[in-house]
Amino acid sequence: MAGHLLSWVGPDPYNPIVQFIERSTEPLLQPFRQLIPVHKFGLDLSPLFALLLLYFLKAFLVQSLLGIAIQLNQ
Repeated sequence: MAGHLLSWVGPDPYNPIVQFIERSTEPLLQPFRQLIPVHKFGLDLSPLFALLLLYFLKAFLVQSLLGIAIQLNQ
């Protein structure tokens, strides 16, 4: 549950905003949670790895596709 990250601030689980955040982040975080177990201190590192993946996609994949698009227009 994406509530691991939200649990740091203790939100109301019935709050519609909290429920939206959990529903929208869970599909991205769940695969990382299956690969990387919760650290022995109870720290969920899946958000960190998800952010690294998103950064990689932004930095490399988007730039590569942009370069290809520019070459095709010339």
